[in-house]
Amino acid sequence: MTIINDQVQQFLEQEIELYGDDFVVSREPLSTALRPPAPVQKNTVICSGSVESGIAVALDTTRPEESEPDAFWNSENGELLSKILASVDFDRNKVLLFLLVKGDDTPQSVASITSQLIERLQTANPAFILCFGKTAGQILYKSRDDVDNMRGKVQDYNSAHVIVTHHPAILINNSRLKRETWEDMKMLQRLYNNRTQVN
Repeated sequence: MTIINDQVQQFLEQEIELYGDDFVVSREPLSTALRPPAPVQKNTVICSGSVESGIAVALDTTRPEESEPDAFWNSENGELLSKILASVDFDRNKVLLFLLVKGDDTPQSVASITSQLIERLQTANPAFILCFGKTAGQILYKSRDDVDNMRGKVQDYNSAHVIVTHHPAILINNSRLKRETWEDMKMLQRLYNNRTQVN
């Protein structure tokens, strides 16, 4: 393998001489360079962001490319979520993101996600929790209802107000639901502004 590596290295260096900096030579062994990425840890809750605003956002993903906060915010779902928050003057950098990385819907997986989310919410203690999609909503509402039956109202979870609305992935595929999400966001904005005025 060492001989093959040396031959490949020599070939690439010759290509750089011919074509300039368009080629980048890796000094890593081929076994390292071709190593597949580390597998995504499933059935876990990743927390990222700031509690500055007192707002937590919780939503699930099954997509490996969205399993890290930075990757999520740069994804199509993340970019839409940023726009949704900005539409009511919330800065994504000032909210706390709870990303529920799902593997499957077995009872064991759901129990693992549930316990992690509850533990992290108890630690963060946000004033408002915005659930995008039914997974987070069902956990906090302690319900098996779908989003249509959970949205449009406010539930209390410990000392936090909880609002459920449509997942960004659903909105991308069904733009007619954006109006409902807009109504849910306006409801959150009113609650938030009332709390700010009282304090």
